[in-house]
Parts: sequence; C-alpha cells; structure tokens
Amino acid sequence: MSADSRMKSMPRWKHVVVTGAAQGLGRALTEICADAGITVSMIDHNEPLLTEARETLTARGSVAPYCCDVSDNTQLGDVFQRIRETDGVPDAVICCAAIGDSAWKQRFEAAVLERVLRVNLLGIANCLEHCLPGMCAEGGGTFVMVSSLLDARGYPGTASYSVSKAALRAMADSARILLRASGIRVVLVRPGFMRTALTTQNTIRMPGMLSADDAARRILRDIARGKEVIAFPRWLAVFAEAARLFPRPLYERMTRAAMIRDGEAEDLHYRPRPAEGG
Repeated sequence: MSADSRMKSMPRWKHVVVTGAAQGLGRALTEICADAGITVSMIDHNEPLLTEARETLTARGSVAPYCCDVSDNTQLGDVFQRIRETDGVPDAVICCAAIGDSAWKQRFEAAVLERVLRVNLLGIANCLEHCLPGMCAEGGGTFVMVSSLLDARGYPGTASYSVSKAALRAMADSARILLRASGIRVVLVRPGFMRTALTTQNTIRMPGMLSADDAARRILRDIARGKEVIAFPRWLAVFAEAARLFPRPLYERMTRAAMIRDGEAEDLHYRPRPAEGG
C-alpha cells in the first residue's frame, strides 16, 4: 500500500489518547497512529510494557506514556489533566483496555464480576467523564469504545467478559444519542477474536482469528470512512446478530453443545465453594 493510500485510510487526527496502549490492539493502534504522524498519549497499567513501548516507538513518532489503571477514576482524572497540559485536548480517545476472568462461570461471586466491570465498563465511563469537557470546549471529537462480538448474547464460556461488553454496547448506544448535538462522535468497535494476550485465556474455539495489526487497520479505516459501528469479520458479525434472534431454548442447546465440544462440560454444572469450616 502506498503512503498516500495509507493516509486516506487514516482519520485526520493530530492527537489521540489510547488506553491499553502498551499491548494487544491498543499497541497496534498506537504504532499505526504514530507512524502516520499523530501524537499518541499512551495509557496502560503495565509500567514495564509501557516503558518498552515508549523506547520502541519514540523513533517512529510522537508518543507520551502514562502509567494508570483506568478503573481508578481519580488517578485517571489526573492523567487526563496532564495530557491536556502537555499536548492539548485530544481529537480522539480510543478505549482498548480490557480484561477477562473465567472464574465467574465457575463460581458466581460478585467480586469476580466486579473486577471485570471496573475495567471493561467503568474504565470507559471514567474516560468519558474526563475527556468530554475538553472535547465540548473544542467543539467536538471522537470517542471510540472497543467492545466485542461477544456482546451480542450472553456466552457462559466467557461469562464476565460477555456481560461487560453487552453493557458497553448499551452505553455506546445511549452516549451516541446524548453527545451527537455536542459534536462528539461515538464509535462502537465490535471485533471478533484477535491474537492477543487476552485470548490466550480462552478455552473456547475462536474462528476467524485476526492479528491485532489487521484489526487496528480495519478500525482506523472504517473510522476514517465515517462508520459509527464497526463489526468484523463480517460473516461472524452476521452470525452474532442472528443469534440474538434465536429462540432461547435453541440458543441454550447450541451453547451447551459448543461448550461440551470445547471441553468445558464441567463448567455446565455449578458447584458452590464449600462454606468455611464446613
């Protein structure tokens, strides 16, 4: 692809904030934006990976690392203030930070789900809270929420992750309507399976696997084209949406069969943790 073609497939941003920027999809997006001459403010909780990313990417473009846990609202507010003071209000914020926890399918303990929701849902709400005042003052911007095709219907094999992404999908729909009049564009990204550290935790089959770099290029291209919901690969996105219409008994039978096929039959039987002292 020529340099001109690459530029046409990029949003016209000067400054972007990326969360989860030191690894996986966030790292891929950071690299592509930096190569395109976009200043990238990198937010990630993993300081060693963040340091390595900065050392690698400094020669390729303008990047500024900020070590922060997006679930810590106070800490994140301080980071966004430092970002504004250093590089100004960003044209876009891309929220990639996410975690999974397979333990919730084995024991329905609120603390397990809370941990995932604090990062995958409240972490993005925290970003919204701290970026909106600046974007509104500047007359607009782009806010990108990275969800998943697993947001379509609850899948017990990735229970806590599916729950968090389904809630995020609803949040994106709500925020898009509320923010359009302020000139802020809300984009929901619904990728399929990507080859990242997060998917190494999965025991389920993962058809249509993409590299993080391929996914990042698709996302930036479609944002540049004006799309507000980006779902891929297309065939898997169509199936995920169709599954929302399946009658509940059919969906349950298909899901149970898939879990058994993937070696997760034991997880279909809930076993409470023994009481202490029992």
